Amino acid sequence: MKQSKRRKQQRQRAAWLDSDPGAQSWRDTAGADEMADDLILAAAHADREGFDDGTYLRSLIDELARGLGLERGRELIAHRLGSMLQSVIARVLDSGWAHDEISRVVRRRAGATAAAIAAGPLAEVAPRHRRRGGPVSTSWQPKTVRKLDPTSSSWKADLSSAIAALSVIEHLPALRELGDIRSRTRTRNSGSHEQERLFTRIRGLLTKAESSDFTEEADAFMTKAQELMTRYCVDRTMVEAGAEGYGASQVDARRVWLEDPYLGAKSLLLANVAGANRCRSVVDREFGFSTLVGHPDDLDATDLLFTSLLVQATRRVRALGNDPTSGRRSRRPSYRRSFLVAYAGRIGLRLCEANESATVAADEALGSRLLPVLARREEELDAAVGTLFGDLRKLKFSLTDAAGWAAGTAAADNAELGVHKKLPFATAS
Repeated sequence: MKQSKRRKQQRQRAAWLDSDPGAQSWRDTAGADEMADDLILAAAHADREGFDDGTYLRSLIDELARGLGLERGRELIAHRLGSMLQSVIARVLDSGWAHDEISRVVRRRAGATAAAIAAGPLAEVAPRHRRRGGPVSTSWQPKTVRKLDPTSSSWKADLSSAIAALSVIEHLPALRELGDIRSRTRTRNSGSHEQERLFTRIRGLLTKAESSDFTEEADAFMTKAQELMTRYCVDRTMVEAGAEGYGASQVDARRVWLEDPYLGAKSLLLANVAGANRCRSVVDREFGFSTLVGHPDDLDATDLLFTSLLVQATRRVRALGNDPTSGRRSRRPSYRRSFLVAYAGRIGLRLCEANESATVAADEALGSRLLPVLARREEELDAAVGTLFGDLRKLKFSLTDAAGWAAGTAAADNAELGVHKKLPFATAS
């Protein structure tokens, strides 16, 4: 009903512009702000809904680019559009989005120019915006900023991009507030500096392993990463299990943004890695991210392992594409999609097998104290996922290329699981 009413209003405005583009009411400077806002919003909605063949949107852009025929009208439009972007950005930030996430979605849906134009208002809002229960956001900084300049030769094109950015941001839905499930009593300050130093070393080792062309050298890097993570994660888990107030929720959540192409297959790989590390992954295919839910150390391990495995899969796919014996078939999207889905599935099986034996060994070493801790963590995790998402459904994947499936399975069998082997307390999921 609302959409039908809006389209009727759009048709009325379009007819009015065609019949009397110089109407005196729109030249009244006393109501210029309201007039500009009305046209800007109409253009943003038209961009979203794809009204008619684009004629209506173009007519609105033309009228805005002319500045409504007012003296300094272009400056007015630029000012009002910037203010509207700041206003809608502040509202979206209050609905669960982060600054970098807004920028990412605008870039994906409206292009790099639109993202650069939105970056200015985003940067203006960042220092004074306070997330619910959190500090003022000051860390986000845009990489590229493009200012709307009414005197520029690209004014009309930039105006169109700004309208597209406004359209994307205006129609963003509320995201679940991840902070709702985070512990209000747990502090990790004592380990945060130690953890950051350790993970910096591990990331460096993984980078070297992934870039090495020599198997023995790569294995050496991965082995060292395993040793470091094993020492840290086992100690951390058991210390927390014996700490006072363990009954309070210690589950955290974070969003992991995935990149096209083959976003679905990548989300499957992330879900399998997460499950093996006692985390849960819930994908939002519309916006291209997965929400990871788990205990903080498990989330960190999932992040490291997923990144490493995805790098290995990407390198293998590219190598097959450059291999003359594989032919053109290995460069087809269907082949690569099947490759990644098979790779993700086989990796999941390997991780579960490794977890099962590692859990038994670690529990024996700790005098049967580990399994009860893991069971309690699983209960916390299930409760947190239920709080955030309620009922969920599993995604299904179809495969159309048997050769891609076979190659993906073989690549998974050869993939290095070094980061995962570091977790002796992981359980099969």
